[in-house]
Amino acid sequence: MFVALSEDEHALLVTAAQRERLATGAWAAQVLLAVANQAERADYVELREALAAVMHAAGQARRIGVNLNQVVAALHAGDPPTSSSGTPRRRRGQCASSMTWQTS
Repeated sequence: MFVALSEDEHALLVTAAQRERLATGAWAAQVLLAVANQAERADYVELREALAAVMHAAGQARRIGVNLNQVVAALHAGDPPTSSSGTPRRRRGQCASSMTWQTS
């Protein structure tokens, strides 16, 4: 399908598509299909934003799980958890000389 638009009309469509965070062609297809079906076009902006937030939270939870698994594996191996510099981590308010590690 070919649609001839003036520069101003094209800019208007691009702006409308950007507002909904869609590619111009995808936005135009949704609008055209809604009109052809004599239906209201669903507004998915809020759903897309919510999905992005959920996907971000899932990624954060996955990272936390990986870190937790590494700590548990180190504890089971008898090694204390270490910082990125390789030194044992301390609890806040604890000095290094008072730390003891139990190995079983």
